[in-house]
Amino acid sequence: MNASMRVESASRAGHASLRVRRARDARCAALKTTPATLNLKVRNRLGASDLLVTDVCLGTMDTAEIYPVPPNPATTGATSNILGAWLCNKPRDQFVVATKVTGRAYHLGFVPAGRTDPRAADTPARLDASSIKAGVEGELRRLRTDYLDVIQLHWPDRYVPAFGKAQYKQYVPTFGKAQYKQSDADAHVEKAEASGFPVTSFHDQVVAMGELIKSGKIRAWGLSNETSWGVMQFCLAADALGVPRPVTIQWSLSLSQQQKKILCGGLSGKYLEENADPEELARSRLTLHPQRYARFNSDRMHRAVRQYAAIAKEAGMSPSQLAYAFCRSRSFIPSTIIGGTTIKQLRENLEVFGGPMELSESVLAAIEEVHVENRNPALTD
Repeated sequence: MNASMRVESASRAGHASLRVRRARDARCAALKTTPATLNLKVRNRLGASDLLVTDVCLGTMDTAEIYPVPPNPATTGATSNILGAWLCNKPRDQFVVATKVTGRAYHLGFVPAGRTDPRAADTPARLDASSIKAGVEGELRRLRTDYLDVIQLHWPDRYVPAFGKAQYKQYVPTFGKAQYKQSDADAHVEKAEASGFPVTSFHDQVVAMGELIKSGKIRAWGLSNETSWGVMQFCLAADALGVPRPVTIQWSLSLSQQQKKILCGGLSGKYLEENADPEELARSRLTLHPQRYARFNSDRMHRAVRQYAAIAKEAGMSPSQLAYAFCRSRSFIPSTIIGGTTIKQLRENLEVFGGPMELSESVLAAIEEVHVENRNPALTD
């Protein structure tokens, strides 16, 4: 949904919004025709909070101020606007609404600018206290609600390898020379200092969360795309300040990235040459945005998907169902976010959560074998 900032931006934004509305309508229609055995009365607790969610993200809404993606000035915030238009006519207490405030990014200045109406001037996206609070205010306005159940930090303010990368780049000696090459982490700090927007401490971010909880604007807070070390530091800061700890962490955990989602439908097998549907591929994310999602369209990824698809066939389920069933089998995942462009896809995915579609020990062992052979194929480093 990448529209330019020129004359065609308004038209593309309209098309983007139309696609989002159609997806919304498909989901609403699917809710009326969900598998009879789907039990949405079972609830899992989020962390130490009093928030209860289903194990499939139906009664839970997830969005972000940056959505839809890829982000651009014409469409940023549209997802929350559409959800808000739908939510305002529903009993608010029946839904758990989670959204995210944008992490540090110098090229996304239009995101902070869109937090107010009328728009403000562009400024680097970051996670200092004032930006977190402004991000919450912007989402409250778009979602047409006076409180958020969960606000998450979309990605860290400090340097971390993310979005297809997992290796920290520290100081590395330059062969044959005495000097050292600068690490990505230090370059991140230097750029932040030079911009006049230094990296925000864990302490200051947690203080902001505590103030938002006290004000009643959020019930709880969480993290996204965060590291284990980062989670620990946030918890330590929260304990020291007497602020509730984060109750969620939204990670990419799937068959293709087990070190921490079925993204772009890659694990469905639809991108494999032998399964390709020209009409479906034409409207897929990997076709519309090939560079952004290249990590899900590599030879390594295809090799792993073929092996997972074979396991799924043997187990009597689709590749997508195997992927979701794997996430459901993880005891530490209280709720799995599912996707689907069509009602057919959504019904197929919902079946995983509607009955005895459990993975046997032999299937889990086969999955582990493929994982060992194709460890985290969605990573690029």
